[in-house]
Amino acid sequence: MLDRETKAEEVLSQYQKRIEELKKRLGNKLQQIEISVIFCDDNFIWTISNKENSLIPSILNDIGLRYKFLSRGRDAKLSIETISEYDADILFIVDVGEKTSSFYFQNSMFSSLKAVKNNRAYVVSQ
Repeated sequence: MLDRETKAEEVLSQYQKRIEELKKRLGNKLQQIEISVIFCDDNFIWTISNKENSLIPSILNDIGLRYKFLSRGRDAKLSIETISEYDADILFIVDVGEKTSSFYFQNSMFSSLKAVKNNRAYVVSQ
C-alpha cells in the first residue's frame, strides 16, 4: 500500500511542477491565449464540455487557460461545417478517424481557421 501512495504523491508532485513551469513560461500570455480541442471523425466533430469532470478540462483549468467548449450534451456530434465555432489561438485536433495531418491542413474547412493559418494547430492521435 505504501509504495502506491508514495508513487501517487510523486506523480502528483511532478504534474504540479510541470503546471507551474508552464505557467511561468506563458507568463502574461496565459490570459490572452484561447485553446480549442476538437475530436474529428469522418463527417463529425465534437469537443469537450466544461461540465464534465474529465482530464482535458481539468488540465486546462489547472494551467489557467481559457478554452472553447460544447455547452450541449457531452456526446453531441456536430456537423463539420460548425468547426469555425471552435477556432481559437491554438487548436488541438484529436484524430479519431485515423487521418493524416495533411488531411486536416489541406481541407478547406480546416485551412480557413486562424489557428491553422498561424501554424498553431496540432493533430494528436488518440
